Amino acid sequence: MFTAQLIDKLVGIKAISDHYVEDWASLSLKGQYDHSIFQLYHELSGLLTGQGQIHFLRLLLDNDEVTVADIDDYEQSPNSFYQSTLLFNKQGFLESNFQREAQYHNFFLTAAVCKDWLDGLNPVDGRNPINKYSPLVIYVHDLTEQMGSDTFQLRPLAANTQLQASAERLPTFGRLQESIHFIADFPVSYNPNAYAFGPGIYTTPLGESLLKLAEIGLSVSVVDEFYSFDKVILNGLKRLPLKVGEQLQATNHAHIDKMIRLVAWLYEDRVNTRKKLFNERLTLEIDESVTLLQALRQHADGAWEQAKERYNFVILDRKDAYVKELKELLKDLRTQSDLYSTKIRTLLSNFLRDLLATLVLIGFTIFTKFTDNIGLDKHQLLYYVFDGLGIYFILSIIFQAAVDITDLRITTTELLYWKKAAKELISENEFNTHYKISLEARKTSIWIIYPLIAVCYFAIAYLCFKYPSVIDSLLLFNPKK
Repeated sequence: MFTAQLIDKLVGIKAISDHYVEDWASLSLKGQYDHSIFQLYHELSGLLTGQGQIHFLRLLLDNDEVTVADIDDYEQSPNSFYQSTLLFNKQGFLESNFQREAQYHNFFLTAAVCKDWLDGLNPVDGRNPINKYSPLVIYVHDLTEQMGSDTFQLRPLAANTQLQASAERLPTFGRLQESIHFIADFPVSYNPNAYAFGPGIYTTPLGESLLKLAEIGLSVSVVDEFYSFDKVILNGLKRLPLKVGEQLQATNHAHIDKMIRLVAWLYEDRVNTRKKLFNERLTLEIDESVTLLQALRQHADGAWEQAKERYNFVILDRKDAYVKELKELLKDLRTQSDLYSTKIRTLLSNFLRDLLATLVLIGFTIFTKFTDNIGLDKHQLLYYVFDGLGIYFILSIIFQAAVDITDLRITTTELLYWKKAAKELISENEFNTHYKISLEARKTSIWIIYPLIAVCYFAIAYLCFKYPSVIDSLLLFNPKK
C-alpha cells in the first residue's frame, strides 16, 4: 500500500537522523552527513513522483534546497554537506489523498508522538482534525493493534481494511444542538460517532489518550448547556453547574462502551424527556464539588437504570393521554368536515327551493299573461316582478356566501386556537397531517361546488332580468286576436 511504503521510507531516513520533529501537519528530519541519505531520497522521491505528490517533499543540504536533478552532484562528492534536512507536508498529503481515495490518511512515525498530539486536542473543537476530517485513518508505524471507530481509526501499517461509512448509531452534532445550548469561546462541532470506539487493546499510553478524548466527548453529550470545560449545566431537579474535570486516573473501554450505549439511548427518542429523567436522578446524587466525569463514572449506571424505569411509566401515561387527545382532535376535525359539507348541502337546498318558487311564479305569470294580457301589458307589472326576483337571487347568494365564508373562517381559527391552547401531546406536524387528511378534500369540494351553485344563482338572476322582454318579443309574433 502506498501510505505504508511512504512511512517505511520516512522511517529509514529517521533512522539516520539525530533530530526528529513531527506534528499533525508536518514532519522534519535532520541529520549529519550520511551517504545513505541519497539512496533513501531517491526511493522516496520516486514513490511520491509516481503518485504525483513530489511537491510535498523538500530536501535541504546545508540550508540549500536540492531538487531531484541536483542530487547526483552531491552524491558524487564525498562529504558534500554537513547537515541534511528533510521536510514533508503531511497536511497537503492528507488532503490530496482524500481526493484519490475518498477518505483521509495521515501518519505518525512513532506512537509516542501520536500520543502527544492526541493529548493536546480538544475533543469538541470543530478545528480538531478528528472532527474536521471524516472518515480519517491515521497510520502509526510502531502500533501493533488497530483502535478506533467506524469513522476514525489508528492503524498499524499491516492493517489494510477500508473504513465503512458510519451507521450513525450516535447522534450527529446537528442533533446535539437541538437539546444542548453551546455558548463557548471556540467553535464547538463534533460527531460523537467518531468516539464510539469498538473493542481493542486500549491499555497502552496511546490507547489511554484515545479513551480520554472519547470520555470527554461522550460526557459533554449528556449536558444541557456547555460554556467551557470549567462550566457545564445539568438541568435536573436543580440547575447544577459543574466542571467537566480532568481524568485523575485512566478510564477503560468498558466505561466508554457504557457511555456509548447511554448517549445512544438518550438520543434515540423523546430526547428532552429522557435527558430530563436521567439528569434529575444524576443531580440528586451529586453537588457542585463533583466533576462531570466523576459523576458519570460513579452514578451513570444507577441514574440510567432509574431513568429507563421512569421513562416506561411516563410513556405509558403519555400514550393513554395521547390516544384520548387524538380521539378528541379527530372528533373536532369530523365536526369541521361536516360543516363544510353542510354548507354545500344548505346552499344547494336553498337554490333548489328558490328555483322551484321561481318556476311556480313564472308559470303563474305566463298563465296570467295569456288570460289577462291587456292588464299586464299596460301596467308594466311583469317587469317589476321579474326585476325584483333577479335582485332577490343576487342578494340571496351574496348574503349566503358572506355568512358561510365567515362561519368557516371563524370555526377554522377557533380550531387552530384550541389546538395551540389544549393540545400538549400532538406535535405541529402530526396535527397538520390529520388536518390535511380530514379537511383537504372538503375544502377542495367547497371551492369547486360552491362557486358553481353561485354561478347558477347569477344565471337565474340574469334570466329573470331578461325574461319579460323575451315574453313580449314572443307575443309580438303571436298577437291576441
